[in-house]
This record gives sequence, C-alpha cells and structure tokens, in this order.
Amino acid sequence: MPFIGKPPVVGAYSVLDALTASATANYSLQLNGAAFVPNSVKQLLVSLNGVIQKPGSSFVVSGSTLTFKNGGSDFALTSSDSIDFIISMGGDPLNVGIVSDGTISNSKITDMAASKLTGALPAISGASLSDIGMVKLASASSTTNVATVEVSLDYAGYNNFRLILNTIGTGTSSGNLAFRWKRDGQSTFDTSAIYGSQGALLDVDNNHLNINGTGTYAYIVFTQNPNRGFQSDLFLGGFGSSTIPLAYHGMTSMTGMDGAVSSFSMGGSYDNATNAREKVKEIQIFFNTGDIDEIHYTLYGMKA
Repeated sequence: MPFIGKPPVVGAYSVLDALTASATANYSLQLNGAAFVPNSVKQLLVSLNGVIQKPGSSFVVSGSTLTFKNGGSDFALTSSDSIDFIISMGGDPLNVGIVSDGTISNSKITDMAASKLTGALPAISGASLSDIGMVKLASASSTTNVATVEVSLDYAGYNNFRLILNTIGTGTSSGNLAFRWKRDGQSTFDTSAIYGSQGALLDVDNNHLNINGTGTYAYIVFTQNPNRGFQSDLFLGGFGSSTIPLAYHGMTSMTGMDGAVSSFSMGGSYDNATNAREKVKEIQIFFNTGDIDEIHYTLYGMKA
C-alpha cells in the first residue's frame, strides 16, 4: 500500500565485522573483510559499552571510517571499552543512484550472462536468436575470368540454403549456366548422368526443359548467348542433411546486358533415392560452354 510522506528505505540488514576498541576515535568499517561505506550515518546501529549510540552526535561516518564523538569533539576510546556491535539497517543496496560504468558483473544478473545484453538478443530459453530464420554464411565476388566457382555448404546444423547469385558470361559462354554437387565423403564433383532438372524459359519462344536422370549437371539457366548477365535466386532444400531428400528450385532473370530480357524458372534433384538423401558439402558453378567473366554471390543457411 502507499505511504504518507517519505517511504521507508529498503535494503539489506547486515552485521558488520567486529571492532576492537583502542586508543583512537576512528575505526574502519568492514563487511566480510571488505571496506563498507554506508549510504547514511543514520542507517547504522552502534552499541558501545552496552549503550546504543545516537548517529550524528555520538558518532559520524566519512566513507568507510566511523568516528566516535563527545560534545562535538572526537572521542578516543580505550582498550577497556567494548564496541558491542555495528549493524547496517539497510538503505544501501537499492538506493544506488546512477550505476557506475563496468560495475555490474554476471553474478548480479540472475540466470543470464551480461554478454546477453549486447549482440544477439536472448530467446525465452536463453539461447541466441541468431539461429532463427536465414543466417548469412558467406559472400564473395570475382571479376576475374574463371572456368568454375566453388561454394562450400559444409556448415554444421544447416539443412537448407539460399544462394543469391549474379553471374556474367564471357564472349564464348553460349551454353547453359549450371552447377554440380559434391557429396559428403567425395573428393570430386558428381559428373555422371544422375541429375534431374526441369525448367521453363519465359520468353517469346516459351522453351521448356525436362531432363530426368540423364543430365551431368543441374540447370540454373539454359541455352543463352555470350556476354549475358544473370541474376539467380536458388533454394537448396535438404542439401545439408543426410536424412532429408534434397531438391533445388529457383528463378533466374537475364540482366539485359545483351539487349534482351527473359526469365527462367527451374528445379531438380538427384534422380535416385540413395543420392538424394546424402549431404552435399560443396557446389560448383560453371557454363558448360565458355567461362565465367564475373560473379557475385551470398549464401544463407537455415538450421533444422
């Protein structure tokens, strides 16, 4: 319930370390061996020779030093005096004002490390939220003429991937933009006729592609002229799993560099049940005729 007037000060109640009287008026306050600085002299209950002392007149405090007084002057005790006890009556832990930088440690935060207060936000379980949704795993760019580009999918815990790909062919790149896969445990990419791909070129000719089990690679786009650029968005489902059957699908749009614009939708997989359940650890991107003149890609992953 609310209080009329000033609310009571809330805090811990602690018996301070015992003090032995000697020929001095000044004594160092300690709690568990560490210097103790009260918030106010009025929060201390001091008993001297069996008599409770009045704060502010019988004793004062400055920092962690308590000084006994008598008539406004320092009052030096003797070894025959007895400081019975000093109790802190609270008011110190919750009346902190502005917290100093770097003073809150992990031990002061229940069930959550201070590191969780920066970076990735904590989930309800205390785990990182960084594993929710698609996570950027890698990106690369090359403007050097190359025959192939390899992209690693060897990321533990990720079953599905998304590859954003921008590719430009050379003057001899007149065939298909394609990719092959290297399964876990293999040292080379699969080049045998075990790929299945379907696709449709969305142009005036409306060409269709249907290859089942006879392709030596999977298609990203097919039958294109030299010097063309392609923007591709590929979803590689199950490529990181050894139990989920894998498949890919996506869309490629021509960037208009050759005076023509069209789009190609595609999908496919391994054309046998055994290989389709094997983890793919790397893919290789290439033109089946000609080289890659320029390529930029970003790879994202989704955990199981």
